Amino acid sequence: MTKKPTYEELEKRVKELEKESPEGKQAKEEAQRRVAQVELVHEVTNRINSELALKALFSKIVTSVCDAFDYYGMVMTRSR
Repeated sequence: MTKKPTYEELEKRVKELEKESPEGKQAKEEAQRRVAQVELVHEVTNRINSELALKALFSKIVTSVCDAFDYYGMVMTRSR
């Protein structure tokens, strides 16, 4: 049987485990940076998709209205 550790031994071991190695700290910071980058890419992608979907929706609406009224004379386009 193994002997039970003393309170002092357990406390010492906990303190050792709580210490972060420099490599572990750097890896954690790098992981946090990468998560932030992925979140930004996700947000930008969602905004682009929303804008493209909105443009497509407006285009379909304009086409439907023009078809319904047989009117194509003064449809204006705006360039950015």
